[in-house]
Amino acid sequence: MSCFEKEGSWSLSFAGAGFLGLYHVGVVHCLRQRAPRLLRGASRFYGSSSGALVAVSVVSGLSVDLCCSRLMAVVKQVEQLSLGVFHPAFTPIETIRQDLQDWMPADVHILASQRLGISLTHCPNGENVIVTDFATRDEVIEALVCSVYFPFYCGTIPPTFRGKRYIDGALSNNLPFADSPSAITVSPFHGTVDICPQSCSASIHELNAFNASFQISTENFFLGITSLIPCSPEVMADSCRQGYLDALRFLERRALKKACMRDPGAWASFCRSGPGQALTYLLLPCTLPFEYVYFRSRRLVAWLPDVPADLWWMQGLLRSLALEVYSRTKDQLLRLVGLLVASPLQPKADPPKDLAKEPRPTHQA
Repeated sequence: MSCFEKEGSWSLSFAGAGFLGLYHVGVVHCLRQRAPRLLRGASRFYGSSSGALVAVSVVSGLSVDLCCSRLMAVVKQVEQLSLGVFHPAFTPIETIRQDLQDWMPADVHILASQRLGISLTHCPNGENVIVTDFATRDEVIEALVCSVYFPFYCGTIPPTFRGKRYIDGALSNNLPFADSPSAITVSPFHGTVDICPQSCSASIHELNAFNASFQISTENFFLGITSLIPCSPEVMADSCRQGYLDALRFLERRALKKACMRDPGAWASFCRSGPGQALTYLLLPCTLPFEYVYFRSRRLVAWLPDVPADLWWMQGLLRSLALEVYSRTKDQLLRLVGLLVASPLQPKADPPKDLAKEPRPTHQA
């Protein structure tokens, strides 16, 4: 994966995920917080099924919090139904259509044209179509409704777009442009895409289906079920948090890779090779004097504007150091002179008399 230096040289592709679209919400929230340039500078946003819903929210400038709240509202609705998604009151297409009518901006077709790619599956031949041009706001809504329509799960008669019937785009191209090196791919399933959960399974087997790669593991099996039959709102909300963390890990890995990149030039590659390093050490006695003079001269030239200020600072430092030495020396000399002057003025003590040597008085008769 390239480092995406040039503006508009990359795109984002969101996989179809059903109720796990909350994972995409967490990814977008992380990118908007930590790397807004990746969203602002992307040339296009591709998506299928719920991935297309998140892609259109990014293109149209809608808040990801709104997408999260609407998806969680559907999850709570399913939780309240006695038969869950199999209850006749569960009508996901009508709910999504109404939400799009209520929240899509009036100029969404202008914002989405040439920036949004919606994956559709033509019915009945199964041919994949990626729509990137939209004439009206209703065309954007119709394309999104077709992209999320899962046969028999959402109904029996597919919706239409421009007079033709289409179904869930994930059934023919779940991750548009997944093989493109300039596309940042996002999927809530364990696999090899750029932003996805890290698997705890030791399995290295993968299943390639619907233009996407899935790791064969128990985690993906349960995630596939959860995408159609949601768990509790707390569990589904955790997928949003997982998306945020996986996007953060992707950003950290990309920054580390960029920091580790070396000069790809021929001369730089030769210098890093074994013969190049050996030649460098052999020529060191000849090159080191010139390098020393060159770099020292550069440092001197760079230092010239700061010479007056630095010399003034050094003068002040030497003056303060001299004053400190003078002050300490003066104190010690005065203390020594005081001791010498005080010593002769002290009275001398009389020597003790030796009583044993004193002459004894004589008695005359």
